Amino acid sequence: MKKITLHIIITVFFFAGNFLNRAYAQLSFCSGNSGDPIYSETFGTGTSNGPALPPGTTSYTYANTQPDDGFYTISSNTNWFDWHDTQDHTPGDVNGRCLIVNADFTAGEFYRTTIEGLCGGTTYEFSSWLLNLLPPGGFCGTGIPINVKFQIWDSTDTVLLASGDTGDIQGTTTPVWEEYGLVFTTTSGQSSVILKMINNGIGGCGNDLAIDDIVFKTCGDTITVQNSDNNQNVSLCSDQIPYSTTLQAVPDFSVFNSHAYQWQQSEDGINWTDIPGETNQTYQVSGITTTTAFRVKVAESAVNLANNSCNTISEHFNISIVDPPDSPLSDGDVSFNCAANLAALSVSVPDGVTVNWYDALVNGNSLEVGSNTFVTNQSTGTFYAEAVDETTGCVAATRTPVTVFTAYPDAPISNGDVIIDCETGTAVAQVTVPAGVSVNWYDQSLNVLATDSPTYTATQPGVYFAESYSIETGCVSLTGTEVEVLGINPEPPVTNGDVEVGCATDSGTLSVSVPDGVIVNWYDAASEGNLLAANTASYTTNLEGIYYAEAVDENTGCKSLQRTAVELSAQDEYPEVEDEIRILCENEFITLDAGIANLSYLWNTGEITQQILTNQPGTYTVVVSSAANCSATKTIQVIQSESPVIQSIDSEGFQLIIETTETGNFQYSTDGTQFQTSNVFYVEGGAYTIYVQGPDGCGLTTAEYIHFVIPKFFTPNNDGFNDRFKLGGIEQYNSSVVHIFDRYGKLLYQTKNQPFSWDGTFNNKQLPADDYWYYIEIENQVFQGHFTLKR
Repeated sequence: MKKITLHIIITVFFFAGNFLNRAYAQLSFCSGNSGDPIYSETFGTGTSNGPALPPGTTSYTYANTQPDDGFYTISSNTNWFDWHDTQDHTPGDVNGRCLIVNADFTAGEFYRTTIEGLCGGTTYEFSSWLLNLLPPGGFCGTGIPINVKFQIWDSTDTVLLASGDTGDIQGTTTPVWEEYGLVFTTTSGQSSVILKMINNGIGGCGNDLAIDDIVFKTCGDTITVQNSDNNQNVSLCSDQIPYSTTLQAVPDFSVFNSHAYQWQQSEDGINWTDIPGETNQTYQVSGITTTTAFRVKVAESAVNLANNSCNTISEHFNISIVDPPDSPLSDGDVSFNCAANLAALSVSVPDGVTVNWYDALVNGNSLEVGSNTFVTNQSTGTFYAEAVDETTGCVAATRTPVTVFTAYPDAPISNGDVIIDCETGTAVAQVTVPAGVSVNWYDQSLNVLATDSPTYTATQPGVYFAESYSIETGCVSLTGTEVEVLGINPEPPVTNGDVEVGCATDSGTLSVSVPDGVIVNWYDAASEGNLLAANTASYTTNLEGIYYAEAVDENTGCKSLQRTAVELSAQDEYPEVEDEIRILCENEFITLDAGIANLSYLWNTGEITQQILTNQPGTYTVVVSSAANCSATKTIQVIQSESPVIQSIDSEGFQLIIETTETGNFQYSTDGTQFQTSNVFYVEGGAYTIYVQGPDGCGLTTAEYIHFVIPKFFTPNNDGFNDRFKLGGIEQYNSSVVHIFDRYGKLLYQTKNQPFSWDGTFNNKQLPADDYWYYIEIENQVFQGHFTLKR
């Protein structure tokens, strides 16, 4: 983990000078075909760190634990500092390791290796995967980006053959591996090169990276292989063999000026053998009866064909022999779904086989293409599924039949008409159906009342209809069965009129009239709703609204078919007031307001106006009344605010700290305009007027103060920021003497009775980065200590 001072240095350098405007060479990858890797470094696998790289591979120091600045490790774990915690890049490995480097202030070599056995005048690609380990917004903020230079040197390490920079690779919120490559061509007679990956960034907080999958391979033209029909692969049915064609290698001349060829073939696409004597650009294929792959090795010179470090490999040409698929397997004949007016037929085929549907066993009309299922709205019939190989187009020898059939159930059998039980308010209508058949219920308007039940519980008299349907197919009976429900209901109550009260929330009594033998229940809705009162012809409430009275026969329990509405309303609303807390400044008056205009007012002070004036703390109340004498009381708490008194003002570095004799919700300012609640300011040295005030600007107090600042370090790099050692505020004193010494006591610079600013030189020469000492006398005060010059 970096030190705080290191972060300060990084911030200064990052924004300084022309760092952001540097230009980088453009890296690139092989635009054509590549050969098999000549060199590959994945750093292995394992849960323990290491081992260290061989001597000379890197200029960084190995660490068996977290790598600090200038150190590296080999690990499957990146969970150090506030870095990303992620796996290595190599695909498919378990506990894969990668090279993890914490870049130093001094640029060094991340990685170097020598590649031998090369051919002269041959193009190669050097590539690697990189990851910025530091996410933005952490301990370092945006952090210093990583930047890596790729270099190719001759075997003597004196001639630079190729070079390119990645440019700045910024941190990302999630770990992102990115590949970078460099393409170059060896000189005539050159058989070995040195590969280097060099730190092209600056050290500090950031520039921490992981490196993985370093690969070196040949680079040549993009070479495709096509047959006489210009296809690059073919798939054949077994009835199309033996197969013959002419293959041709087609280079794009993006790298090579000339081409030498050696054709190869493979039965598994992995193990390849040379075809003797086939060294032309074309190759005549004949008599192929099994799946076979062809490719061609290509070099600029025939002598390089035998050296895999000097040739490239074309794209593959695959000849795949596929047997016709088996006929589809039927998922069974299906029943027509009458409710959805469709039948969904389906068959099963293996992966890579699709299905076409027809209306005949042979020939016929195409009904559906490329689907294992076929949906029809024909209620009966037989349809045929044909299997087709998706790759070769081979068709199965026969089609598979699937049949659709339809069956309608009989109508339900009624169990008889029923009478409503008025005590429960219900009657159960019932019908009988056989197994596998269920029932839907409808009213006379054919609205659905209940589904999937042989019974229906009715709450109103009338004629109901039962319809049977097949659970398996959804087909319904062609006719329905009637069941009649009988019942007797009393008349609704007679209202005694709506009721009006004076003020909202005043109570009022609503009432209705009913004959003997009938009771009344009250509800908050015309139907359903909540029961408010039971067995009473009147209902008292203080809530405005419409209420509903329902008649109930005492003997049968039958209810009126409708409820009677009765409304409670009010002439006026109560005033809405809101309590307040007000701050009273010393020796000032404030205005208290009832908050609502054009009403009547009565304050606890005896005043009767909407507003009153006071200079005394305490609790004030006002009764606000409407014309209908609806009233509410508002309470205002008046709190006395004391004026602040400045006790002391102190300087601690760039901090200016203000203390008061008492605590309170005070506000502080150094310019009398911008106030803050904190009593600490971070400001340059100089003369200041200090302002302190209470809440709502009460009791503004001021004091004059000279803020004297001695910096702990400065960076004279001419970037316009912190370039000189300045003593802020010293110019405000009448008498001052300043002496600057090196660590050996040598006097380097001094001033008397004037502003102080030193550029870090002695006799017009820049002094080295080091600690220096000061001795300062200001009006009988002595300050002595040391500071740091950083370069």
